[in-house]
Amino acid sequence: MTPLEHKEKMVLLAAFDAAYPDAPKPMTSDMLPLIMDTGASISIGQFKNNFTTPIRPVQNITIKGIAAGLQVAGVRDLSYDFINDSGIQQTLLLKDCLYVPQSPVRLNCPHQNRCYQTT
Repeated sequence: MTPLEHKEKMVLLAAFDAAYPDAPKPMTSDMLPLIMDTGASISIGQFKNNFTTPIRPVQNITIKGIAAGLQVAGVRDLSYDFINDSGIQQTLLLKDCLYVPQSPVRLNCPHQNRCYQTT
């Protein structure tokens, strides 16, 4: 991570902390928020290791909204593992998400959610 990328990430984390002051633990520089956006039409991920299926290439698709102007590298299924408020590990599975390596955030469209308890 370059110094500029680190500074940008710290700004995003500060904004997230300011927006959610009652979060159970503070955000740190090694954490990335997953933004749940009920107005989103599709989920966006930026890390290959979160995707569970091979990339399906797309041609000339550019993002609008939160990641405006960024190029879509493909479409894939996505999964996130997390610990819920009860301490139970769960996996959030999302079908047909946009792979946008330069996206500054992970964006979740709740209409795509499938959640499984994995304990």
